[in-house]
Amino acid sequence: MTESDIVRIASMLDDEDENVGVNLLAQLIARADELGDLPGILQESSDPVVRRRAHQLQSALNMRRRREDFHRRIFSASPELIPGLEELHLLWFDRDSAAGLREMVDGFCKDFLRDAPRNVEDIECFMRKRSLMPAPETTIVPENYCIGTVLDRHTGATSLLLALGRELAGNPALQMVMVLDEFGLYDRDRGLLLTGGGTWKLCRAPGTDSMKIWDNRMILQYISGILLSCAVNSDSYRYVMSIAQAVSGDRSEHVFDAFPYPFRTEPEDEETEDIQ
Repeated sequence: MTESDIVRIASMLDDEDENVGVNLLAQLIARADELGDLPGILQESSDPVVRRRAHQLQSALNMRRRREDFHRRIFSASPELIPGLEELHLLWFDRDSAAGLREMVDGFCKDFLRDAPRNVEDIECFMRKRSLMPAPETTIVPENYCIGTVLDRHTGATSLLLALGRELAGNPALQMVMVLDEFGLYDRDRGLLLTGGGTWKLCRAPGTDSMKIWDNRMILQYISGILLSCAVNSDSYRYVMSIAQAVSGDRSEHVFDAFPYPFRTEPEDEETEDIQ
């Protein structure tokens, strides 16, 4: 598609037929890397139909970028945890403001660093002081795995809260571990283990043979898998596609091929196209 083709398609966005509009947006999204400043220019149009579709186009492009950013992150050598958690939040709560989420997370980080917890005893004290409660991993609801809602509700999955504590403490002696199917934060210097599951528990750590170390990549992959399960349980094509594409890197609807009906259409079914 040439530049003139893109301009021609954009010039037809004022068509009031919604089916035509969806088809035009899909063609533009397929050439996302060639659009340049076009989405912003279209948002300044005097035509309300063009403005609305321009905002839809920008929203779809932002969502695609978030999926691609997260996919690259979880396959990088040493992924940063907090940006990855923010990307996952925005993949689920896709109407939330990225700037607003960042402001909330930055506020929490500053609060944590002000107290400067360095070991598991300090982290437990900080969590209790801020009324941050660890929900059991068996409570599989998206609000427990999206960093914004966790900080807002003061309740989150044990895995997420412990990973946050380890990341912000910056102490190499702290390690995220799995012990008997339960997440914990292991403090090598003190030989202590901090766990959750309804309430915070501090105990003597078992032998290292009983613990499996988890890194940031494993945590992000785990949380994305939980959110994908939540999407399937909610029967939401949009959420299933969004998270599955973020994990797999597959932009197409073939990402549904690994899922059962009704997500995977039967051969005789007419394929539908999602503009995102």
